[in-house]
Amino acid sequence: MSSVFDPNLQALDPDRRIAAALERLSHVFRVKLWQENRRHGLSPLQIQLLVFLLFHDRALATVGRLAREFNVTPPTASDAVRVLVEKGLLLARRESR
Repeated sequence: MSSVFDPNLQALDPDRRIAAALERLSHVFRVKLWQENRRHGLSPLQIQLLVFLLFHDRALATVGRLAREFNVTPPTASDAVRVLVEKGLLLARRESR
């Protein structure tokens, strides 16, 4: 069975080496999120939402968009946003149609 994580195959294929390196970077990112979670009392998703909202256009700041961006259900995104609002880290605005 060939796997991107097989070091023998990584030595022969730069694409496999890159994929394995990206997976290791992803792990480091998850660890950093958990460290911030402990320090600030936030979940990794809440931290990711804050970072996303900080660097993206306000038009993308909807619960539906956040749910799609982070591959969670709208109720999960809504709950994360609600907690951030309760902690005073976000200001909620109702979209008028």
